[in-house]
Amino acid sequence: MIFNEMNMMDKLDWLSESLATVIANVAYTSWKHFSNEQKELVKVAFHKDLESNNIDVTDELIEAVKEEFLGSPMASMLIEYISKFAKITKQLKQDSKSTIIKFNEFGFPMILHTVIKDFKIEPYAQYSDSLVIAHKPKQRRKVWETRVLPYEELMIYDGWIDIDTDKVLNNVIKSNDFVTVKQSKYRCFDKRFLSDIRNLINVQPLAILN
Repeated sequence: MIFNEMNMMDKLDWLSESLATVIANVAYTSWKHFSNEQKELVKVAFHKDLESNNIDVTDELIEAVKEEFLGSPMASMLIEYISKFAKITKQLKQDSKSTIIKFNEFGFPMILHTVIKDFKIEPYAQYSDSLVIAHKPKQRRKVWETRVLPYEELMIYDGWIDIDTDKVLNNVIKSNDFVTVKQSKYRCFDKRFLSDIRNLINVQPLAILN
């Protein structure tokens, strides 16, 4: 029987069997004893099963899963499957040097050289999903977390890329031996900032959200 034509109880049974099979194929132990790498393998395999069976993941289905399978990772996996961030997480690798570019709180580009340690998709405030990137910035000892919301702009490049931020942000309107006067190219949160950075780097981003 086609999944999308099943009643809710049959859908829950199908999902439960699918996830249980995937978990058993990765390691025969309880979920809490899985390593992060094993959990990632389970998620990828579960998503492939959803995709190959053309599963229509709806908000109603996710809510039913949350109610039926308390403590199970299934709901978060379903949320990630339909999230706009899902394509980004497929491109990210743990312990990889990356250049993260996004707007800071004042609306101007922030260039961050860092090492990505982990990433996840989870609900946040009024948003059904958000992307959380755990990373260790260059020359820092502690792991930081950067949260990206659905409406935000984001670019991630492989490796640490040096960028002349002053050239990206400002135009020189007056310069002589005594003074240099600069003016911001655009208003805050203007997408053209990120377009200019892409053109300046001239390398395809590993992941992009716009």
